[in-house]
Amino acid sequence: MSLQGKIGIWLDDERDPRTEEWREFAHRTSRGADRIIWAESVEEFKVEIERVLANEGATLHAVMFDIYLGYGQPSGHDALAWLEEQVASRDIPRFHPSCHSHAERAERFKLRAGFYRLKAHWKAPRHKDS
Repeated sequence: MSLQGKIGIWLDDERDPRTEEWREFAHRTSRGADRIIWAESVEEFKVEIERVLANEGATLHAVMFDIYLGYGQPSGHDALAWLEEQVASRDIPRFHPSCHSHAERAERFKLRAGFYRLKAHWKAPRHKDS
């Protein structure tokens, strides 16, 4: 399926953004995404991010994180760490990160600290090897 427009990635193992219960909230937190893709795990998240970035008709517009993705599974922190590496090493345009987790306040603050690191990457000049 071809992707077009502004895409939001919703990382959550339980809350389906396509359901009536979560649809409105997901669209509000996506800050105007044309389409929201649900990733239930960090592995799915990576696949969906790469799929959006590889599609010329799509723009990664928003990424919405849950923190806890099931006992013993990689977390939203792991997904953000991977995404930070991608932003630092590739020319990924700015997108809107957000956290919709019900996790403890300290965990949400840790995730938001990662959002500030993303912003720092976007502000830093790109270094090209000559």
